[in-house]
Formats: sequence, C-alpha cells, structure tokens
Amino acid sequence: MFLFTLVLIPFLYALSKLLFRRKRSPPIIPADECWKTTRSEPADDSIRPFTISIKENDLDDLKARLRNARPLPPAFGTDWSYGTNAEYLKNLKTYWEEKFDWRQQEVAINRYNHHLTNIEGIDIHFMRARPSDPDVRDRARPLLLLHGWPGSFFEFYKIVPRLTENGYDVICPSMPGYGFSEPAEKPGMSVVVIARIYSKLMKRLGFEKYVAQGGDWGSVVAGALAYIDKEHCKGIHLNALIPSLSRFNMLKLVLYNFFPKLLLTNREARM
Repeated sequence: MFLFTLVLIPFLYALSKLLFRRKRSPPIIPADECWKTTRSEPADDSIRPFTISIKENDLDDLKARLRNARPLPPAFGTDWSYGTNAEYLKNLKTYWEEKFDWRQQEVAINRYNHHLTNIEGIDIHFMRARPSDPDVRDRARPLLLLHGWPGSFFEFYKIVPRLTENGYDVICPSMPGYGFSEPAEKPGMSVVVIARIYSKLMKRLGFEKYVAQGGDWGSVVAGALAYIDKEHCKGIHLNALIPSLSRFNMLKLVLYNFFPKLLLTNREARM
C-alpha cells in the first residue's frame, strides 16, 4: 500500500499540473441582435424615469388567491421532517393575506431613482443612487451591482447608503426576465449577452470606466463583463465562485478533497 501511494501521488501531481496549464477557451460573443419579437415600433434608447406601482387589481387577485388557497394537511407530526410545517404555512398565509402592506414596500423601494431603457430590443430596469453632496456626486466612482437567482436589485438596499456616503455612484440593474426588466422572446440569452447589455447600459449612462460586483449568477455575468468590456470595466469583486463543471474541473475537485497539499500551499491547506 505504501508503494502504491508513493507511485500514485507523483502521478496525480504531474497530471494535475498538466491539466491546470490547459488554456481556457475565451467565451463566444454572439452578434448584436434584438431579443424582442413582438414589438413593431422603433426602439427608444432614451433613459426613462420609472416608478414602481403595481396595479390594484393585481394586488386584489393575489389576496383572492391567498383567501381561496386550500389548507395544507399536517404531514406526520408538526416538524419539518416530511415537508412544510402546516401551522407555519397557515400563519404565513394569514400574514400575507391580512397584514402585509405592499404599498408600504413600494414607498421603501421608490426611495431611490428607478429607470427603464431599451437595449437590444428589451426594456432594462435599473435603480440608481448617487451621493447627496453635489461636489462628491460629480466625481463619484460608478459601481455596478449585479444580483443573481432568485434575487433582485432590492437585496442591495441596505448597503447602498454606505456606498453613496463613500463616493460611489451605484447602479443596480434587473437581469433580463427578472423584476421589471423584460425577458428575451427567443432563445440565446446568455451570461455573455447579459454582460454586453450591461456594458451598453454603462456606456449609455456616460461612464468611461467603472467597477462591478456580482453574486450568484451576477458573479458569472461580472466575470464575462470583465472579459468583453475590459477597456471600461476596471475591476470586479465576486462573492460567489462558480467553476465550470468540465471533466478537468471535476478532477480538480476530487484531487482537492483527497490530496489538498499537492495542489495548495501549506497556508491554504490549513484554511
């Protein structure tokens, strides 16, 4: 067994080094196209003010659905071992039906400026928050914040005041098909296309250079953005790293688990 391990370790080490030097293919950038198939009028590329205001009949419909929902029977006791706790779900339904105030949420969401602009045939929604001090606002650093799934621009609201206080011009777009951004009406919308749409958004806002932050799918889009718009995107911060699940990366994950010291420094292996 010792001899087998002695032979296996150098072999795996050499194989991992060979695979890690494998050059990654750059992402394919599709040609510009219109992702809307039902719109006949020319696209308006202006930046339009937008206020979030859900129609009253839509809210009434939601309350009617909640009111008419069938109760969930208890499943093998009162805990969560075999599904959603029936009592918890009943209380949650009651809260949404009787206590949740959407109009109050709209006031909170609309505290920042919202806009729509048409890019590649679809309306893209984004929120923008700028420093209150005019002198700071004029030299603010553009920061693009990118949400993932199942998220939205709203997940950044708590950090926005601190960012604007520290001199950032914050732009939070809704991904195509999320929130108030229109979806693509044909196949082909990819993270690279979304990155290109965001680069056009920043250009339309007049930014010569900017930085971006992304989490979940937003981190994948941010990575693509750094590649396709490296002339203007000067830096990215990612709080989610999603590796490509190729056979090479799968082998890396296996080797990391069984032989971490072969692939990591001593300091990294102790972390």
